Amino acid sequence: MHRQPAHFVCRIGFVLLCVLPTAAVAGWIVQRSLPGFVLSARQEWEQELSRQLGLRVTCAAVEYPRHDTAELTDVMFADPETGAAVASARSLELVCSGERWKLIGWQVVVETAQLPLLRTQLDQRLLRREASSHVTNACEIWLREVTLHDTSHSLTLVDVAGAWKSTATGPECALSFRLPEADPQQPRGEWLVQRNRQTVPPATRWQLKTGNLTLPLNIAAAAWPALARLGPGAQFSGELEIVQANTEVSGALRGTLFDVDLDSLVSEQLPHRLSGIAVCKIEDARLERNQITLVRGTCQARDGSLSPSLLASAAEHLQLTAPPPETLAGAHAVPYRNLSVGFDLRATGLQLTGTADPLRSGVLIATATGSLLEAPPQHQAAASGLLAALIPTSERLTRQGRYLADILPAVPLQPQHLAREPQQHVPLRMHPSRDAQSPAIRPPQLR
Repeated sequence: MHRQPAHFVCRIGFVLLCVLPTAAVAGWIVQRSLPGFVLSARQEWEQELSRQLGLRVTCAAVEYPRHDTAELTDVMFADPETGAAVASARSLELVCSGERWKLIGWQVVVETAQLPLLRTQLDQRLLRREASSHVTNACEIWLREVTLHDTSHSLTLVDVAGAWKSTATGPECALSFRLPEADPQQPRGEWLVQRNRQTVPPATRWQLKTGNLTLPLNIAAAAWPALARLGPGAQFSGELEIVQANTEVSGALRGTLFDVDLDSLVSEQLPHRLSGIAVCKIEDARLERNQITLVRGTCQARDGSLSPSLLASAAEHLQLTAPPPETLAGAHAVPYRNLSVGFDLRATGLQLTGTADPLRSGVLIATATGSLLEAPPQHQAAASGLLAALIPTSERLTRQGRYLADILPAVPLQPQHLAREPQQHVPLRMHPSRDAQSPAIRPPQLR
């Protein structure tokens, strides 16, 4: 009889330790595989991500390969108002570990036309979110590949890795990346966005370091339209930092701009013509409260052309030497062989140096037989002269004229300077009068 209690205890233990756990796990699996549960889980993820990001988020399926991991497949991000596709991901895996999250993505595609919307949503939904609101303290990010897609061209970045975290000053997101053909051992590109709530007003800092990479600029032209003026083939390598506080923008730039289309930059924006493909090395450039305070570097181009009006205007307003107007009369464009200009522009003035002719110093633009534009030794011109050289007085009120007048550094002119040297564009054939009491251009006398 002593065996019966032992058998009973064994049977109870088998039921409690084997049958019930197995049945519970089987029921849990069956319950989670039911269509209703799958649909509910997918809708819950879609609603939460849509609320957090301010975009319409949908996915094809949600699976839980581990207890702390959710895998979303065929994820789509769309504009909530128009329904236009913003981005997509073949797969997103979210891993929760205590207070930290980890996001792993594959085949992420971002539509470059929607970069302005993404920038706005990032700024409004995440960077400016109330500090007391419930947000994830930290999230590690690893995206195997991210493609910036456009109808005419695309750019793929691989091994995009970094983190989103909260700091004492505000939220911060830092990512590193490389191009598919780049050496993984070489310095990677870095992108950073940071919100500083301790300043008045609060400011957002954007920073880009390309490392050893050279990035095409047309990809970002949708978000920053001014980049389109550099031409479709322009590329950048260097460092860029922008700090935005309300409507005021400050920043710094160091690096090299490759394949700059001078036609797109000058001819299509200004009343003068200048063509050629240039390389611009920016040693230092500073922007303070929407106005350039310093630009120093060099610009080199070959086998282009420029209009006689640009030569005449540069000679008149920038203290340079150009061929007499009579020698260029009737020419629509003057070809040049070499353009090599060193520049240092700040509020105190503009200094130009030229190395276009190896046999003569000071030559800014040279042809095969001589020079088109020269700067004297120790050249110095007023900063306001650059605006006068680029935009005639009659076009100062145009959109482009107002933009340049606002952004270029300028030294306020004293009244006596205005009387002695009017800052306006006057054709060289119609020289201003030496008499300050007489009009600059005398009208014809009627008889």
